[in-house]
Amino acid sequence: MSHPAESKARRAFLRNAALAAVSAPIAFQLISQRAHAQDKPLLALDNPQAVALGYTDDAAKVDTAKHPQFKAGSSCANCNFAQGGPDPLGCMLFPANSVAPAGWCASWAPKAG
Repeated sequence: MSHPAESKARRAFLRNAALAAVSAPIAFQLISQRAHAQDKPLLALDNPQAVALGYTDDAAKVDTAKHPQFKAGSSCANCNFAQGGPDPLGCMLFPANSVAPAGWCASWAPKAG
């Protein structure tokens, strides 16, 4: 028969080990995304997907007549799709490229939280 203190310690150890096993891949993914954004070429303005989304590398130059959904102050740096950073940023919408933090596209969404 085991002692109650040993059972609690064993349960705590198993719980912490399971938490570490689940957390490690997530942490690795976040760290590797930051590293990979620097290895990717900067998104070209003539990239077909960039053109379709109205991407610009300078949000101050957004044509609000063409993109009425543009909100002043929005940029890739404060977009929910941005990853890593600070410069260059990875973007979930352009996984093969990095984007300019000062950039903007029509899919911009505010960072959650």
